[in-house]
Amino acid sequence: MMYYIEQFVRNSIIGAVFRGDIFRTIIGGIVNIVASLYIASWVAPLVTQSAKAAHFAMQGNSSISVLSDGGVWTTWVIVGLGKIMSWGGIGIIGIVTLAIMVWYNKFRSKKLVKVN
Repeated sequence: MMYYIEQFVRNSIIGAVFRGDIFRTIIGGIVNIVASLYIASWVAPLVTQSAKAAHFAMQGNSSISVLSDGGVWTTWVIVGLGKIMSWGGIGIIGIVTLAIMVWYNKFRSKKLVKVN
């Protein structure tokens, strides 16, 4: 049930991004759902391994997946980076991202002060 609510919210946001254009909203929603299902399927072995390690009741299933959190693009980025880089590399990317966010916020606040 949570998956359907999350997909509804995502597709509502897509509708707002496309300014109510129904054709673009449908195309964007299809792309979003397809990408979510591919990402969730790609992460399914890791979710299954984690569930087995936590002694989750698999109820006869050989594999499980999470569509609500496992199908978002951030899962793909984090797991993909984890397979390519070490934790140190991911930490460096996080620090650089944080530095860019702080710099952008500081630069933007000066611009807003000049406008007002």
